[in-house]
Amino acid sequence: MLAVAAILVVAVLGVLLLWERDPAPLDDIEIMKREVEEAIRRSEADVYAPTEAAALRDSLATIEQLVQEQSGRLPFFRDYDEVRQRMRRLDQAVVEMEEQARRNKENIEQDVAALIEQAIALANEVDEELANAPRGKEGGIAIRDVRGGLRQVRQRIGEAQSALRDRFFVSARDAVLDAIDQATQLLDELRRAIEEYRAMQEADSAG
Repeated sequence: MLAVAAILVVAVLGVLLLWERDPAPLDDIEIMKREVEEAIRRSEADVYAPTEAAALRDSLATIEQLVQEQSGRLPFFRDYDEVRQRMRRLDQAVVEMEEQARRNKENIEQDVAALIEQAIALANEVDEELANAPRGKEGGIAIRDVRGGLRQVRQRIGEAQSALRDRFFVSARDAVLDAIDQATQLLDELRRAIEEYRAMQEADSAG
């Protein structure tokens, strides 16, 4: 009789130990993974909030690792409370990431608009310096090359303006920074050449 009772107790314990009282929220995790990637795509967070996007993906990886760790335990002792807590925090992190991406877009848009104005002003300065530049071999200035460079500057400014209108803010920023760099180099070359020409003219006059 005691042997039968012992067998029954062991059987009941075995059933309890194999019973998963807290099933893993695998379906919820898969849904959350899709929602996170969709939020990243929708907000363009890989471009405008890359730190936050990477943090979300790291959090998802941590959640999956926790699930894996629990799966190594007997079903009865598995506990996914921490997993669910992290998932709730992840919901809030998604909202914060989207908001950060939105703010960063606005900041970049404003910065690019200001940079375009700066690039236009520099291009106009190059035009003014060209008007004062000496002609002829004695000037030592390749006017044609400078004008060709100025055309490239204005082209890059146009590309930046077009990208800004289409809300491709990073492309717009890259284009306008390139325009500013080119225009600055043209100005430096022109002013240096003009100074050299004036110095040569003064030397000839003195002689």
